[in-house]
Amino acid sequence: MIELTEKNLRIDKNTYLRTAKVLDFIIKFLTVNIRLHEENNIIEKSDIFLFNHFSRFETFVPQYLFANKAKIFCRTIAAADFFDEGVFGNYLANIGAVPHNYSDIINFLAKEINRGIKIIVFPEGAMIKDKSVMDKFGRFFVYSREKRSKRRPHTGAAVIALRVESCRFLYHLALKKNDKDRIELYSRCFPENEKSGDTPAHMRSTQIVPATITFYPLRISENFLKFMAEHIGNKDQRLIEEMAIEGNLITKNTDMDIHLSAPINVRKKFTFIDKAILKGLYLLKIGPCFDASQNSSLITKFFIASYGARIRLLAKRLTDKCMKIIYSHVTINLPHIASQVVFYLILEKKLFHIEKKKFITMLFCVIKEIQKENNLILHPHLLDPEQYASLLQGENEPLNQFLLMAQEEGILSITEDTLSFSQKLLEKFEFDTIRVKNTPKVICNEVKPIKQLGKIVARVINNITKYEKNRLPEYFFDDDLSTYYRDKERFSGSDYEDINQRETKIHSGEPFFLKSNRSRGKKTGILLIHGFPASPKEMKPLGEFLHDHGYTVYGTRLKGYGTSPHDLDQTPWEKSIESIEQGYKVLSLWCKDVVVVGFSVGAVIALDLASQSRNNTRGVVSISASVEVEGMDNLALIFSAQMEKLVKLIPGVKSKFIEWDTESPQVNYRSVPLPKLVDLKNYIEKVKKRLKAVSIPLLIVQASHDPIIKRQSAEFIFETVSSEKKNIFWYESDKHNVVNENCVAVYNNVLSFIKKLK
Repeated sequence: MIELTEKNLRIDKNTYLRTAKVLDFIIKFLTVNIRLHEENNIIEKSDIFLFNHFSRFETFVPQYLFANKAKIFCRTIAAADFFDEGVFGNYLANIGAVPHNYSDIINFLAKEINRGIKIIVFPEGAMIKDKSVMDKFGRFFVYSREKRSKRRPHTGAAVIALRVESCRFLYHLALKKNDKDRIELYSRCFPENEKSGDTPAHMRSTQIVPATITFYPLRISENFLKFMAEHIGNKDQRLIEEMAIEGNLITKNTDMDIHLSAPINVRKKFTFIDKAILKGLYLLKIGPCFDASQNSSLITKFFIASYGARIRLLAKRLTDKCMKIIYSHVTINLPHIASQVVFYLILEKKLFHIEKKKFITMLFCVIKEIQKENNLILHPHLLDPEQYASLLQGENEPLNQFLLMAQEEGILSITEDTLSFSQKLLEKFEFDTIRVKNTPKVICNEVKPIKQLGKIVARVINNITKYEKNRLPEYFFDDDLSTYYRDKERFSGSDYEDINQRETKIHSGEPFFLKSNRSRGKKTGILLIHGFPASPKEMKPLGEFLHDHGYTVYGTRLKGYGTSPHDLDQTPWEKSIESIEQGYKVLSLWCKDVVVVGFSVGAVIALDLASQSRNNTRGVVSISASVEVEGMDNLALIFSAQMEKLVKLIPGVKSKFIEWDTESPQVNYRSVPLPKLVDLKNYIEKVKKRLKAVSIPLLIVQASHDPIIKRQSAEFIFETVSSEKKNIFWYESDKHNVVNENCVAVYNNVLSFIKKLK
């Protein structure tokens, strides 16, 4: 046992930083994705940090992060048994650990805080394996394995914060009165020399930060550490369980989100009663230990007892507030939502079987609803439509992992169309085994304190039919908008200025959804597809015209367009085509039938869609379809493609763009990547071969003297398609873009065609 003194408990900065470097290597080797979320330099400005506790791994991560971020040193409180062995005990002391039974721990930590050292505490006091932290009355309790019962979280961190603030209050009072005796009395809680350039410690309020750690995903699969626990040692089942979970946390590419909430100002927790008690202690010359001797007067004992009672009460309140914040700032992920839905279905609806499609729709609707809540913290895969959109196709990896895990635990069975939940979900398991016997329950428990999530889940499940009918179209459109803004933000940085600053596009490239509740708008929806290299704005005048006549209209955005030429450069052509499905989904949910209207390259895409078997597609309008384009021959494009390859071989030269001459510079890119012209040419050739499959009613619109599209383009389409009902409308104009302006004759012909469809 080492001798515990303030001197040998001093942090050795070299040992501390070397340990941080070792941990840095270990963490990279373990493939844990640690993400620290803080605002306004919380770490530098705060004093005490409270973390939740689920595994052994997280106990050293905060210190490592703080050291690497800003060479900030931290104290932690450790069990006294760790200090029994001299060498290891000295090492722990060198990296900031303090034994929990250190006789002067409060004053020692107070002085450390005033020196700028941070204190890290896990108030739960042990790993909370079941993540069950609330009783039926909503009070915060944690399980004590030793007592095999629930107990309150430890209030020690709050007590330290309140004692620190008490000392600062008294020291400040002494300085204000220039009372040298009392200055000396209270100075033991402060550094010997406060830096004149900084705000003195006694002038700063003590800041305590609730911090939340969320691991994702939880797995129970085999791993190296579990293997070692099973084959080496004493076959301790508790250890095997821990390695089954924690081994996966640190070796299987796990996200570890650490969210630092806004600091709580401890000074503001003192009421006039507390300040009056402290002033009484000041007058009685009570030292910073706030202890009464046997010879103390009754009034001294009264003030000390009153102070102790108030500290205990305030510490309990402060701890409860911190725990509430910690438990409500979990980073919500898809398994959280899935587990909440499952347990609501079986507990509240008594439903143990559900159609898989219905279950997935519930998840999707919950995701869209929680996105509206500003105070909820969501995992990135719940914010990016490109990540969660696969839900509805049954191809979402987070969901599939969750279902597979539940299946392996024997609490879920899956057929092709149905999910069946086992009664095992409702069984009670031992504290140590629940993580491997009923993981969905553990996941559900983690977000149970987040009341908003529970209310949203209940609302969605109880009104799912209405959500399917009325909300889904809006959700899909919102995702389309979100994708546009994410793409725009991504390609707006300094790395893309070389091309972006040459652009003349002034109109927003966002998609649009003009919903109509009229009978005509419920029956027929119009899908508008813009041209190359434009955006939905190109089609909006036509869209507004059709909407004014009672139709529901969706102006889709081809991915890569309407943002930056760099976005177009980095977006595969197939992704651009796939993005049209978002508009199709919206219209198919809101309307009975869909009519596809495309302009230029958008007309080629419209014809391609018309060649596919879609029962709800009633007609197609091809406006200035770029099937035959002036100057777009294979030789030129092959040369361009080869040029692109050569350019990439030149050091420091990025992807080659060419200047694009356009009639509508306000909606079109002025710079176009060469490879996209090759992609475009190849796509047109493929569509030309598929035109014969077009059999639905068709209207072809083309300007009589289009400077870009050959006259043969319209004639070729007309002669090749299999449609019985087809017509060509020749618009007298020498312009290519006949949709971006109010071309009344074109608009009326399109309207007349749509009205005649049955």
